[in-house]
Amino acid sequence: MVEDEQRQGEAPGADRILAALPDPTLVVDVDTYEVVYWNEAAEAIYGRPDGPQSTCYALTRQSSVPCNKAGHSCPLETMRVLGEPVAVEQTHTDGDGRRRYTRLHAAPLRDDEGRVRWVTETHMDITDRRDSERWHAGDRARKQQYLDVARVMLLVLDPRGRVAEVNPYGAELLGMPREHVEALDWIATFVPPEKRETMRETFRGILEGRVDPEGDFEHDILVAGNERRLMAFRNAVLHDDEGEIAGVLSSAEDITERRRLEARERTHRHALEQLHAIAADADLGLAEKLRQLLALGCETLGMDYGGLSLRGSGNCRLRYVYSPDGVLQPGQRVTPGNRGGLCLSRSDGEREFPASLSVAVEVDGRSRGALHFVSTDARSEGGEYEREFLGLLAQWAGYELGRNEAYRALEHAATFDALTGSYGRLHLDHTLEAELSEAQRLGTPLSLLMFDIDHFKAINDSLGHGVGDDILRELVARLAGNLRVADVLARYGGEEFVAILPRTDREGALALAEKLRRQVADYAFPVAGEVTISIGAATTDGSESQHALLRRLDDALYAAKDGGRDRVEAAVPAHGEGPPARG
Repeated sequence: MVEDEQRQGEAPGADRILAALPDPTLVVDVDTYEVVYWNEAAEAIYGRPDGPQSTCYALTRQSSVPCNKAGHSCPLETMRVLGEPVAVEQTHTDGDGRRRYTRLHAAPLRDDEGRVRWVTETHMDITDRRDSERWHAGDRARKQQYLDVARVMLLVLDPRGRVAEVNPYGAELLGMPREHVEALDWIATFVPPEKRETMRETFRGILEGRVDPEGDFEHDILVAGNERRLMAFRNAVLHDDEGEIAGVLSSAEDITERRRLEARERTHRHALEQLHAIAADADLGLAEKLRQLLALGCETLGMDYGGLSLRGSGNCRLRYVYSPDGVLQPGQRVTPGNRGGLCLSRSDGEREFPASLSVAVEVDGRSRGALHFVSTDARSEGGEYEREFLGLLAQWAGYELGRNEAYRALEHAATFDALTGSYGRLHLDHTLEAELSEAQRLGTPLSLLMFDIDHFKAINDSLGHGVGDDILRELVARLAGNLRVADVLARYGGEEFVAILPRTDREGALALAEKLRRQVADYAFPVAGEVTISIGAATTDGSESQHALLRRLDDALYAAKDGGRDRVEAAVPAHGEGPPARG
């Protein structure tokens, strides 16, 4: 602050004025342009004034914004002449290089004679406000871009129901330029005559708060060419800065096509329910499901016969048919007819059907064949619904064919080992359970052999897993060649295999095991050369559990491994069978 003696005799009440104002405030002598008073906020920003060349003097004297009175560029000159308060906006760059905006409010102070002697200047920093205004201006521009690209119709209706604004998609949907749509009475122009009074009452209810604006409204509108489009509206009431209702914002989606499809689906619900019932019937096999599907297609499409052809060897032949009188038969070749229909080969020649509907059947994106519906009478090819329903039948047919193929593939994968072609573990478990029951029921012996390739890990490590896989496949081939049709050879896991030998006693199992061991040991495997196997053997009367039998068999195999490998070991007998035999 300035010294107390500087203040004496000048600007009475200045201390009180300065203390009450939070913004930088100065008191300037209009004759000398010297700053005679300032508050702490001014000193914090501008520093202490030091004569007529001070920063405060520069800001005050060199304003670049002309005042709106008398054409003076400086507030002091304006008030000297007019004696009235003024306000100007100034810009400057602060010490950090940031552009700052200041609003300067200047008011005259008079001496006892009524002459303007001093001026109070209050400098309000409005930089944040101006930055916010620029940001909001950009935000409004971004929001306008969102409205311009939205694929729904957006309308702003004023309280009188006139179009204040419409987005480009809305104008496109209405078939009119935006400038032609705006200012039109929405209800009188775009709402069908029979709905106008109801819509006016609804609009008034929204404005008066009697109708929930966020409710869903569906009604027709009239677009170019007097075409009707069904729209789904959602509304929101708009308010101005004083809280008064400024209008209604409506978002409208064209649901014409959606509702048309829904109506079509309701009309033919019975056919679809039947189709789902056929597909969901787990008791029906593939052939019967497809026959019923073809029968449903004939009934719904008004055709006489139906068939599903599958492609093979370059020909398209019927595989499944619906033909109550036997006109269509599986195996008939399908070719285009000379008059636009279909021609089916028969033992007595070819028969052409003048009316036909066909659609391709795909499984996993691959064409597998086609559905054909034919009639002996000429008729139209059907409309859009017929084509849609025909496509749905083709989808279900493809689904059933694909599911059947997937089931067969899954069944094969569960039954056979992919690498060796022998049976897999799941089939082994099921077969062994059945054979144990059969042995106990008939009182016949059941024997098992478990094979393991000796030093198989070392073979894989030294020669590679490809050679190891070849050895597994060759081993299975040599073992299977010595088994009976009733015997089952399955991969137990890794390089272990199990052979189930129904109606084979202990001696017969051991003899077969020794034969297989010698045959493998004498064979020179490609790349690997000599390979040996260890074998465990176990016999049961069927009274023990599957788990117990496999445990005895596994123990016998490890006994053979521990005994030096390339040998046969019999399992410890169960239920008082004879002593174990060793190979």
